[in-house]
Amino acid sequence: MHVNSPMRVTGTTSTTIDYVASNIQENVICNVFDPALSDHNAILVQVPFRKRYKSRGLGRIYSTRNFRSFDAGCRSFNWDSIFCEQDALASFHASLSKLVDRYFPVHPLKDQYRDRKRWLTPGIRISGRNLRFFGILKKFYPINNFVLPLFSRYRKVYRKVVYEAKRLYYSKRLKYSSNEQREAWSIVNEVVSRSNGSHEVQIDSDILNKYFCSVADILTKGLSSTYDPLKFLPTTSGNSFYLSPTTPREIFCTIGSMKKKRASSDDGISVNLLEKLPLSAIQALSDAINISFQSGTFPLCLKLPKILPLYKSGDRSSPSNYRTISILSTSSKLIERLMKDRL
Repeated sequence: MHVNSPMRVTGTTSTTIDYVASNIQENVICNVFDPALSDHNAILVQVPFRKRYKSRGLGRIYSTRNFRSFDAGCRSFNWDSIFCEQDALASFHASLSKLVDRYFPVHPLKDQYRDRKRWLTPGIRISGRNLRFFGILKKFYPINNFVLPLFSRYRKVYRKVVYEAKRLYYSKRLKYSSNEQREAWSIVNEVVSRSNGSHEVQIDSDILNKYFCSVADILTKGLSSTYDPLKFLPTTSGNSFYLSPTTPREIFCTIGSMKKKRASSDDGISVNLLEKLPLSAIQALSDAINISFQSGTFPLCLKLPKILPLYKSGDRSSPSNYRTISILSTSSKLIERLMKDRL
C-alpha cells in the first residue's frame, strides 16, 4: 500500500477509499492532492520505469564519420616506428589495434531484439500503433457497430502487410547471400531464438575450457592407427624452402579476395577495415610480413583466437552440449593466405 493519506475529508470523517498497491518496496512517490473536481482527492503516483529488455549488446559503430577519422589517423601515424621494435609484425598489429580502439570504441548497441526486426518499416510501426489504438477503442466500445468491423479489417490488412514485408526481407537475404544454405539456417536460428528466448551460455567458462582441453586426449585413446602421416606428403629434396617477399599490390589483391565480413577477433580488425587502410599502412604491413618470412617467426598475438561456445541442445549446464568456434585475427588469416600461395 502506497496511499497513507485520507482521500475524502469532511467535517466529521476522514476516509481512504482509494488506494494504490504494488510489489515495489522503494522509490515510489505517492502524493494526494485536491483537483477541485469532486469531494474526493486525487492520487499522483510515480513509479520507477523498468525496461522490458535489459540486455544491451556491446560493439563498435562502423559509421562513415568514424571511418573518415580512422583514415586520417592512419595517414598521420608514423608507421616506420614499428620497425624499432623486436617483432615488427606484432608491433604493427598492436598499433593498428590502438587506432581501432580510438576511432571505433566499444559502445552499447541498440536493443538486440529490436535490431533483428530489420523488416520493420516506419509505415508498419505507425500502423502497429494505430492497431493498438483501435484495440483500446474495441475494449471500451465492445458493442459498437463501427469500431469492431473497423478493427477487424485493419488487423487483417496489417497482418498481410507484415507478412509481405517479412517475405521480401528474407527473400532478399537469400538472393544476395554468397552461401544460400548457410543464410537459410541463419534465418531459421534467428526466428527460433526470437520465439524461444535468447540462448545464453549458462555454464562457467573454466568448466568449458577444461572440457575442451581434455576432449582431444579422450578421443585419441580410442584410436589405433599404424599409418605414418608423413607418408602422405610429397617427397622433397633439402630441409628448407624459399618464401618470395610479398608486395602491397599482392596484399591488396588478397584482401579483396577475402569474404567481406564484419566479424573480428578481440582486436576489432575486420576485412572491411583492412580494405580501407591507406597505402602507407599497407606498405608497412608488407615489410613486417617479409621480416616474418625471413626470420621464420610468427607473433603470439596473432595465434590467439576468440572462442565462442554455441549451445546445441540438452542440458545447458553440461559442457558436452556446446560446440566452440574460434574467430582468428583477420591479419592472421591474411598471412595464412599469403603462405598458402607460396606453399
